Amino acid sequence: MKTLFYLTLIILAANLSASAQNAKYQDDKTQLLIRKLKQNAESGKIMFGVANGVSRNFADPFPSQPVVNDCKQITGKNPQFVENDFLFADNPYYWNQEIMATKEFVKQGGVIGYCWHLTGPKSNNFRKNEQDEHLVEKIISNENSDEKTWYFSLFDTLLIPTFNEFDCPVLFRPFHEMNGNWFWWGSTTITPEQYVVLYRITVDYIRNKGVKNVIYTWSPDTRLTTEYYPGDDYVDIVGLDCYEPGCSPYHGNKIFAIELKKLLEFCKEHHKIATIAETGCREINGICYYPNKYPYFWTSKVLNAVTDKNGKGRGIAYVLSWYNADWNHDNKGPAYIPYVGFEKRFGKKGQQAITDFIKFSKAENMIFLGDFKKNIYE
Repeated sequence: MKTLFYLTLIILAANLSASAQNAKYQDDKTQLLIRKLKQNAESGKIMFGVANGVSRNFADPFPSQPVVNDCKQITGKNPQFVENDFLFADNPYYWNQEIMATKEFVKQGGVIGYCWHLTGPKSNNFRKNEQDEHLVEKIISNENSDEKTWYFSLFDTLLIPTFNEFDCPVLFRPFHEMNGNWFWWGSTTITPEQYVVLYRITVDYIRNKGVKNVIYTWSPDTRLTTEYYPGDDYVDIVGLDCYEPGCSPYHGNKIFAIELKKLLEFCKEHHKIATIAETGCREINGICYYPNKYPYFWTSKVLNAVTDKNGKGRGIAYVLSWYNADWNHDNKGPAYIPYVGFEKRFGKKGQQAITDFIKFSKAENMIFLGDFKKNIYE
């Protein structure tokens, strides 16, 4: 028993040491938000988020002027969390509008973040490709290279200036879904050890530049593949990207429940914040799963999974939907939440999905912008 007791103390001390290590790189506002996210999750509250959630809508994926987003048009409320993407900085008109919309969102008490679909310098593609097959090796090498210079120049010209735009904490989720095989930083291109080095030098560079308003998120796809975990000193939030949870053969109810349990246990052990970093229901093999097969996706598959039998959240800080975008303006683009006209496109199923999403937004444990009694930054 004494051995177990001392072992527990050692583990606890290590976790507290990691928290202290992270805290010295984060200002008071950022540390406060981390505590708030943990407290809200522990109390059973779950923030709802949407990627690019206040800067675009289905009908206008790249607006040059502010738009009313789909979430607000359908529910009357904005999401509580919005995650933008550094990928879209290539479109200056949209990027400037997005920065403005995001700043206004923060004033209202919204939580913000950025992911990064980083396109390689040779391929101009974030997908796995032959041209950038060895890109990670060059970036993490001890030797100087054009690839390394290119990579870190992006921090000085884009990422760090963007973080500095905001007088608030910013969640940052680099190199997500690394256990899949579709990105150039994915499992069939680099080893877990190489990935860990890539993630760590990314965080170290930002920290060494004196940026103290960043909260770091790590999110594998579907399953909690911990061999890619960068370590407690480098991560504040652990999420899962969970598409078609409870709907598809590769991600049925049982698998989702098992991985969700593993996520919650891992975060409890490592003193991290648990999230569903991305979710949604898509077209699979030509079949429209949402809303044709699962019009009640948001309540029956998502809300039920993250809610306990007493109607409280199970410890997840937020759930983030991917974004709607009618890229070709032909009313056939992907949609992860309903939008105005959903019922015209999908008929009865579309109307059922609208009704379901409104019900989801009114769930006691789901938090949309304005649902907190007090601004989360106070």
